Amino acid sequence: LSLAFEPVLTFDQRSARIIEDYRTAIEPAALERLKRDMQTIATLADLTSTTGAVTLVEQTSSPEDMRRILLVTRAGGDRAVALTRELGPNTLKLAQIGVKWTTQLVLQIMAIAAIGVALIMTMLSTITRAETLSRYVR
Repeated sequence: LSLAFEPVLTFDQRSARIIEDYRTAIEPAALERLKRDMQTIATLADLTSTTGAVTLVEQTSSPEDMRRILLVTRAGGDRAVALTRELGPNTLKLAQIGVKWTTQLVLQIMAIAAIGVALIMTMLSTITRAETLSRYVR
C-alpha cells in the first residue's frame, strides 16, 4: 500500500520520510566533523564578515587547513581576508601548526646529534691530554 500511496503523500510526510532516511544514513563521526567545521566557519564570520569567511574557507581543503586559516584570522582579523586575496593558498603556509616529520628532518636531527657527540668526545679527549701533558711538564 505504501508504494501505491507514495505519489499522494503530503509535503510534510515526504519531509519526515527524508529526514528519517537522512538520520539513519549519516555517520556520527562525520556529523561531528561537520559540526566542528561549521563552528569554525561561524567563528571566521564573527572575526571578519560573511563574505570574508567565504573567501577564507575557499582556500581550505582539509580540517588542518581550517585550523590554520582560523589561526591566521585570529591573528589578523579582517586583514587576513586581504592577505588571503593577495597570497591565495600560500596563506595557509603562514600558520604552522606543528612540525611535519619527514625522513630528511629525522636524518638531519640524527646528524646534529652525532656532531654533538663527536664534539663532546673531542672535548673530553683534549681535557685528558692537557692534564696528562701538564703532569709530565712539571
